Amino acid sequence: LFKMTPAGVVTIVHTFGDGSVANDGVWPLASIIPGSDGNYYGPQAFGGTAGGSTAFKFSLPATHFTVSAAPTATAGSAFNVTITALNAFNGTVKNYTAAVHFTSTDGSATLSSDTTLTGGTGIFSATLKTAGSQTITVTDTVSTSLTRTTGSIAVGVGGAIHFALTTPSSVTVGAAFTITISAVDTYGNKDTG
Repeated sequence: LFKMTPAGVVTIVHTFGDGSVANDGVWPLASIIPGSDGNYYGPQAFGGTAGGSTAFKFSLPATHFTVSAAPTATAGSAFNVTITALNAFNGTVKNYTAAVHFTSTDGSATLSSDTTLTGGTGIFSATLKTAGSQTITVTDTVSTSLTRTTGSIAVGVGGAIHFALTTPSSVTVGAAFTITISAVDTYGNKDTG
C-alpha cells in the first residue's frame, strides 16, 4: 500500500508478505476500500488459509489532528474545541486511544484535563480569560510530535464589573496630576468601548 501527494511523492505505508505470514496476503487484486470503522480493506489473490485468497484489514495510525474553535470568544465564557485524529489519508482514526493534553497562550485559561477521544474525535470545553489574540494547542501525551494549534481566537473583554484607578507613584503638594480611571472585567481586562 502506498500514498501519493499531489506533487507525486510516493510513500509506502505497508508491504505485503511472501505468504509466510498467515492472512497477510500476497497479491492485491483491487483498490482498498475505507471501512466505516476507520480501517481499510481489500482482496488478496493469495496468502490466506491453505494458500487461498483472503481479505486484508489495514489500520493506519494517527499522523495529525484537526482542531477547530470559534474565531472569537468573550473572556470568562466557555466555548467548544473540536479535535479529530486523522491518518495519512485524512481519514478519522476511530480506534485512536492515546490521551490528548491542552495548553494555551493564555496562561489564565481554564482547559480540559488530559482525556481520550471517542471514535477518533472529541468536543471539549475551554475558557479563555485574557483579552487579545490567543490559541489553544492539543498534543498527544504519548507521541508529543503529534500536535496541532487552533487558529487565532480573538478574545473580547467580558462585562465591566468595577473601575481601576491609576495614579502617579508620587506627586508634589499643590501640583496637578493625572488619574486614569478604567472600567475592567473580572479578569482585569480593560473595557475600551
